[in-house]
Amino acid sequence: MWEQTLLSWGLLVIYGIIFWFIMSIKEPPTKDEPIVETEMITESDLWKSPIAWQVTLFMGLQSFVFYVVVSWLPK
Repeated sequence: MWEQTLLSWGLLVIYGIIFWFIMSIKEPPTKDEPIVETEMITESDLWKSPIAWQVTLFMGLQSFVFYVVVSWLPK
């Protein structure tokens, strides 16, 4: 049973490596293609970003729940 599970994970890794290799040999943009410029976010904008606080809260609660569950497991 565990052999099939390990094989399925191995196949996913192989597919990922193939996809990564194909994407890495992609040609760089030519002068005809437009270059998209992104807006820089400063550190002060990050402290005021609601999505940044939501991600921080989610990750903190996820860690908290994990450690609470682990602490209830028998040694």
